[in-house]
Amino acid sequence: MALAVGYQSPQAFTRAFGQFTGQSPREFQQQMHAVVLDAMPVARDRNDEAPPAVRIVERPAQPVHALRHHGPASTIPHTHRRLRARLGSRQVSGWFGISCGNPDVRPDFRYYVAAASPDPWPADDAEIEAFDMPGGLYAVHTLAGPYARINAAVYALYARWLTGSGYEPDDRPTLEHYLNSPRQVAQAALRTDLLIPIRPAGRSRPSSPP
Repeated sequence: MALAVGYQSPQAFTRAFGQFTGQSPREFQQQMHAVVLDAMPVARDRNDEAPPAVRIVERPAQPVHALRHHGPASTIPHTHRRLRARLGSRQVSGWFGISCGNPDVRPDFRYYVAAASPDPWPADDAEIEAFDMPGGLYAVHTLAGPYARINAAVYALYARWLTGSGYEPDDRPTLEHYLNSPRQVAQAALRTDLLIPIRPAGRSRPSSPP
């Protein structure tokens, strides 16, 4: 794996990555490879497994400042680190991951790390985007444990919960709301709300006025 920009050595990157995800970069890549290749047929065969526990919430729109991630998923922790460095002493009221578009269509997919803060942001920081996370109806599952489990948990929500739920996916971004941090708690004590945008099945989005 190439060294991520901003780390002084491969060892420093591996240490920071492990603190964020609870896995080494190699273990993470192997797990993501297994999720991509194996999750769909395995999920179809596990009919006896209970779907993830979900609650339905109506969430208001929320403005955030976001930094777009570039590169493989294994370097997402570096994008978190870069945004934290830019925040400085600003107060943070929420920390998020934002997935926009279809992850199976590379030019269409975008992933952001984002922070909600009441403090102003410098207008000349060209990499930081002002982003309004849209409000609406979401299915929420609280994931317990390392962030490396997020992709598999999101897939399970779509594959095992959404089918037969009476809802269908909406075209708003999928959200990750980090409720605590590896800086504060052990990996097993991490909690992340995974928010899947939904609408009642069969209800089309209202068309925009001409």
